[in-house]
Amino acid sequence: MNRCNFKMMKNIVLAFCITISILISCKSNEKHKQFHKENKGIEIELTTIFTNDLDKMKLFFNEKMGLSIIDENPEFVEFRTSGSRFSIGLRNFMFKTLKDSTYLGNRKGAAVGIGFNFSSKEEVDSLYKKMSNNDVLFLQKPKLMSWNEYTAFFKDPDGNVHELIYKEK
Repeated sequence: MNRCNFKMMKNIVLAFCITISILISCKSNEKHKQFHKENKGIEIELTTIFTNDLDKMKLFFNEKMGLSIIDENPEFVEFRTSGSRFSIGLRNFMFKTLKDSTYLGNRKGAAVGIGFNFSSKEEVDSLYKKMSNNDVLFLQKPKLMSWNEYTAFFKDPDGNVHELIYKEK
């Protein structure tokens, strides 16, 4: 990675961290609490990453990260998680389905980031070690971040940056 790309990635991660800090501070805001009390909040049911290379992304999340496949077809793969549903899908299929040109082209880089939550630092460390041994590119080893999460950042084959997270309670 050249110096310019490294600087850009560092700025993206910093912007992401600042965004998370703002969201955490908003959560403690009384208006925010009242809104969620009255409206019961909005739950995320499904997160999908769209890709041009379904096989490569499937292999990554299934074999390198260890997520179990619960449903798949030629355009879509869904993985088992303990929270909301997580899937990957083909961009071309979505273009044909929705006729939206934003699904066309080759995208690389940190377009989306998912935080995979764990119940202990040891679980984060264990998966970090397994994934590192499976040649996953980590941008940061697990460490305690300023927002009080023990976190390791890694890239998927499309360049999206995700996190292994343990949040102390």
